Amino acid sequence: MFQLRENIHDLEMDPFVHRESIIKADANEAYYTLLPKSFSFSGNDFNHYPDSEALKLRGFLGDYYGLDKENILLSNGSSQVLEMIFWSYCEPSDKVLTFEPGFSMFGNYIAKAAGNLIWIPTENFVQDLNTMALEVEKEKPKVILICNPNNPTGYVNTREELLAFVQRFPEYLCIIDEAYSDFCDESVVGDVNNYPNLLVIKTLSKAMGLAGLRLGFIAGNQSLIEEFNKARLPYNVGASALRIGEKIFPEGIKKLDFYITEVKETLKYYKERLEKMGYKTYPTGTNFILAKPPIPGIKDQLEKEDIFIRQFIIDGETYHRITAVSPEQREALMDRMEEVICELQNIKEIPQKQK
Repeated sequence: MFQLRENIHDLEMDPFVHRESIIKADANEAYYTLLPKSFSFSGNDFNHYPDSEALKLRGFLGDYYGLDKENILLSNGSSQVLEMIFWSYCEPSDKVLTFEPGFSMFGNYIAKAAGNLIWIPTENFVQDLNTMALEVEKEKPKVILICNPNNPTGYVNTREELLAFVQRFPEYLCIIDEAYSDFCDESVVGDVNNYPNLLVIKTLSKAMGLAGLRLGFIAGNQSLIEEFNKARLPYNVGASALRIGEKIFPEGIKKLDFYITEVKETLKYYKERLEKMGYKTYPTGTNFILAKPPIPGIKDQLEKEDIFIRQFIIDGETYHRITAVSPEQREALMDRMEEVICELQNIKEIPQKQK
């Protein structure tokens, strides 16, 4: 029997199945695009390989985030570059520390590198960097990985506390996964030249609305990027993704602040409506909200109606992660969730005491 190495053979992949939906609030995708209305895709040069160095798009991203293109390594989604970091930098059994809960795929990437992922528990989902520091001193990891803002909780550490932490441990590679940082004001991407042990992971899938293209990048000081570039596959980003990604600059990106404001308004609306339904909500710096449902069965009933939200079991408790949808859909989603709660309890309306 042909079998992969044991550490890979034993992995289980989440079934990322595409589903037709009426309302899709389960994957933290954008409901908008930054591409100009006049955008068209044409050309007959796909018989040639793309620019392997992605010079033009790296230049645009550098200008936007206050970096040089030499600070940026582009990849086929941020997942690809995270996986590349672990298999190229970590030796078998090397330790990686991160907070729990965290992005579900972290374990997959590190297992493929035969590394040892150590989850640091949180209390009420607070990512306590003092607790992390104690674990660093105890475990002596190869990598410290912090998801900020956190997925799936939405928790945000401040820029100041993150930089103080990174400075405290200069001998360890510190990776900050900032997939959702465009929705808050605590990014450390502009600081990478001041901290030689700092790598920042960014994506164009969330705030920039290009999930279907699979574009992401790492940012770091030039010597660190040059080192990890040795592990990058040539032509790792296709010509179509590069050309479409370039099209959001310089005009399309100007719309980003408007959409982020709109997302924040939707999450504020979610919070008010969900708490009236009996949910417990948690602060968020992302494009989603995490909430603990008042009764079981809500997600399953919504799914029967092609309305999708994400459900997590954390420490034996059920939580719902709900992505910000368009202003046109958000009221319909909250209305239907409230109706489902009433139907499951066989009541006409949610009692005042629950509100």
